Order: sequence, then structure tokens, then C-alpha cells
Amino acid sequence: MSVVVGLVKDGKVYMAADTRTTAGDEYFNHAKLFVRQHSQWGTWILAHAGDTRDTDLALKIDLPRRRRGKKFDESVLRDYFDKLQLATKSCGSVADTNGAESMWLVAVQGQLYGCWGNYTVDQDRDRPYMCFGSGAQYAKGCLWSLLRHRKDLDPELMVKEAVRSAMAHCESVGGSVNVAVI
Repeated sequence: MSVVVGLVKDGKVYMAADTRTTAGDEYFNHAKLFVRQHSQWGTWILAHAGDTRDTDLALKIDLPRRRRGKKFDESVLRDYFDKLQLATKSCGSVADTNGAESMWLVAVQGQLYGCWGNYTVDQDRDRPYMCFGSGAQYAKGCLWSLLRHRKDLDPELMVKEAVRSAMAHCESVGGSVNVAVI
């Protein structure tokens, strides 16, 4: 697996991810952070921790449109992930329903959303960050500490350091760190 990190600060969403992908005892580099454009919703970021086949499928699907004047809400993402769930089932991609695989972070219009392995979409309303993947607990601890003791630190550096913290403590997290901001 890996780690993907999202932080909402000062009206922007900062996201970071490592590039390590594991297959048994083998390591590969694979992008996990994708900046996309949508004609109605603008720039959005998709970050994935889990099966790389699911990433390939997700990139073939776009966010759904809504009638003119309707604001973005979680229902847009629910429809997107419902389509992804059908695509993974139809192609035979394995998805772990206990939430251990194929977890997603999505940033759109200044908001951060998570999608768990069972395709439940939600926001964490208690804290301004979310982390998924095998290194998530290390990244969460790092972000918690930085937000508590180094509030003045550049948020882009915060998410990078969260991924680096996961790299230092979790063997399945590694490669390089990619960052995107919207």
C-alpha cells in the first residue's frame, strides 16, 4: 500500500502521496496523486492508496455534472465512486470491503473528502486533515504535531513531512513525494 495525505488550511487543500507500490515482496513506483479538470467543478485532485488497477479505472471516469446552478456536494462524489465500484466489479478487480484497500482522498472547491474501501464518502469534520494507506497513522501523528506546535509552517511542507514521517516508519511507504495544491 502507501500513504496519501490531505490538509485543508487557509482556504486551500494541500495533498501529498508517496510513489511506492508493493506487490508481495516487490516494490514499484506508481503515481498516486492526480490533478484533474472538470468543466463544472474546476480543478480537483484525486489521491489513491491501494490496488493500482483501481487507479487506472478511476482515471477513466470523470466527476458527474449537475444541473446548472447546483453547488458541489457529497452526492457528486457518491455518484462518481458508485461508477468506480461498478467498474471494479465488472473488470474483476479485487477490492477489500473492510477498508484496507482502495481508499481515496478527493479535493475539490476547497473541501477534502475521503472514500473508504466500502465506497463510503465522507468528510472529517473534527480535524482539517485525512490520511489513508499503510502509513496513515504515522502521517496523522506528524500532522497533528505540526498543526499543534508549528502552526506557522508552510502547509505544503506539512503534508510533505507527513508523508516523509510515514516513509521513515513504514516499509511499504517510499519512493518520492508528490504534492498538489488547489
